Amino acid sequence: MEKVPDKTIDQMFHTWSDEDDDRRFGRTTLGPDGHPVGHIIAKDCTAPDHNATMTILIGPYYQNHGYGSLAMKLGIKLAAEQLGEKTITLKAWSFNLRARHMYESLGFKETGRAEHAVERGGHWFDEVVYEAPVSMLLERIAAEESARAEGEKLEEQRFEAERQSDRIARR
Repeated sequence: MEKVPDKTIDQMFHTWSDEDDDRRFGRTTLGPDGHPVGHIIAKDCTAPDHNATMTILIGPYYQNHGYGSLAMKLGIKLAAEQLGEKTITLKAWSFNLRARHMYESLGFKETGRAEHAVERGGHWFDEVVYEAPVSMLLERIAAEESARAEGEKLEEQRFEAERQSDRIARR
């Protein structure tokens, strides 16, 4: 089998993943160095229920650095603004504790399970289904952004006050 050049693989990935229309979207997330960190997709977005199924993938070297939460927040905003979704559904394997914790921390609730859905290392694991209303997710994101902005403002004021007191008086 002939090796496909990296540039061709990148182009194929972006062509496949960065789809946009009124029923789905895909976004590749890039890190500070410009390299792909992961990907988020919303699909199955159809009226009348307006329930998007979202999938997220973050590369192993980028996990535990907040990229997943940032990508999910972007996906939630896009699902609301671009697709007009009312509910978002996510799925995770029961062994994927990081993903499950992130989903729950964003406000998603477990709504179902498919038992013994996948085998890994000789053990069977469930597929866990999460759902949340988009309006609630957006409210939580807005509150978090507001609290972060307020905290940054207070930190800036504290830093400026300390800088004033650190000045040495001339004799």
